[in-house]
Order: sequence, then structure tokens, then C-alpha cells
Amino acid sequence: MWLSKPADIITDHGLLSGLSDNDHLQYILRNILTAHGDVLTRNGANIVRLAPNADGKVLTTHGIGSLPTWETPAAADFDMFGKYICFFPWLSKDGLYEATYYGGGTVDMRGQILFIQTSSTLNDSMFVSTRDPIRNIYEANKKITAEWVITKLDSVTNVTRVLYMSAVQTLPWSDTSHHFGFKIMNARIYASNGNGTTQTITDTGIDTTIDEQLARLKVIFNPTNDIKFYHNNTLVATHTTNLPTVDDYFWVTVVKTLEAVSKYIRIGRSLLQVEY
Repeated sequence: MWLSKPADIITDHGLLSGLSDNDHLQYILRNILTAHGDVLTRNGANIVRLAPNADGKVLTTHGIGSLPTWETPAAADFDMFGKYICFFPWLSKDGLYEATYYGGGTVDMRGQILFIQTSSTLNDSMFVSTRDPIRNIYEANKKITAEWVITKLDSVTNVTRVLYMSAVQTLPWSDTSHHFGFKIMNARIYASNGNGTTQTITDTGIDTTIDEQLARLKVIFNPTNDIKFYHNNTLVATHTTNLPTVDDYFWVTVVKTLEAVSKYIRIGRSLLQVEY
């Protein structure tokens, strides 16, 4: 049996004018995309065409309720001469300063590892720092980033460990000196900084463990603004009070035993980055 086609079907399907009908949305796509490189988007009520742009432009969204646009990408954040980057290779003690209360303890370079150990005398400390300070790194709104990587601890009881960028090179160390970094008391990690007279210290709620590990402790100091403290790339504290204000800082690491048993820390790579 033959069926004749109604006139509206012939018009709707047989001519291009039928493609814009809202009962054929799948055909609208072909009608909208008119140039090579066109992109479909929606303006809230309708599907619309976003024409291609110049070579190198990046499609950028602007939040819910706004249409995307083509934008010029931001310049790459890399300038070989725009930052000071210091990598501490543990190959020689020539650039280090060592101090201890009782003349014991050990500081050993092991290529990728710095090994710092106290003697077995109660309250002995092993203090290690750069021989000279890293100079003139304090500048308003120019971030200073320091990172220590702990690879092994032998104990988390009756021991204090200090990982500071400090303006002073003294033993005993000073918690109120101009400094920023971490203080580890037994297992617990604390974020610490000082302005020469007063310390700000925060319990991060993070505990270290004994034996092999890879604990990255990073601090980002934005002078005159704040200091952010990270454990394995997770922000654990932010300080805005008692910020240090001096120009020069020593890299400092200290281990102190609180019993007649030696304690140690093994530090992997240590990095310092300063923006100019």
C-alpha cells in the first residue's frame, strides 16, 4: 500500500529551511557549524556557535553562566634569571658548620643523604648549618621556598629536631630568633617562625614515623604577608604573626636527644628557591 507524504513533511525534511525547526535539534548542529574549527557551546537557552580564533589562542571558561572565550595564554612562569634556586648536594662538608654540646655526635655526607646523629649523652645536640648565610633573600612580596626531605628517623621519643631557615647560627638554637621552618618534638611536627623576640608555633596534627620514609616538609614565606607550611604538598598551617624581617638566613638542622641515647635524622635533598 502506498502512502502519500503530507506537504509539511516534504517541506520539513526536503528543504534546508526545515533544519532550523526546534523539532529537529540534531539538524541545527549542521546549520550552525559553518566554518572549519567551529565549536559548539550554549548561551543558556540555545546551542550557539563559537568561531575559531587566531593560532595559539586558548579556550577559557569564565564560570557558570558565562560563555567561554578565546584568550591569549599567560606567559610561561619560567625565567632562568628570575629566581635563585639552590640545591644542597650532600657531597662535601666544606660548606657546612657543625657544633655540639659535648663534642660527640656525627655528621656524614652520603651523596643523596645528610646523616646527623647526637652522642648518647643526655641533652646532647648536633647542630648543622650552612657555613655562611644565604644573603639578601628577604624582599617584600618575593616568595622564599625551602624544603627538607626526611628519609629516615631512628626514634620519635625523647628527641627534638629543628629544621629552620634562621638568621642566627648558635647552639642552643633560638625559637624566637628571626626564622621560619619546622620543629619536630618527638613524633609531632610543628610549624614555627619568629621575629627576633616572639615565636609563633602551630601543632600541624601530623606525626612523623621511624624507619624509612619520604616526608617532604616545605615552607613558603611571602615576606610581610604570610608563611605557609606544607607536609607532602598538603597545606597544614598558615602564619601571619611574628614574621621574620631580616635579609640573611642560614639553613639549619638540629637534633637534640632528651635521654642518654643517641638520636639521628637522615635528610635527602634540600632545596631553596628565592624570587627576585
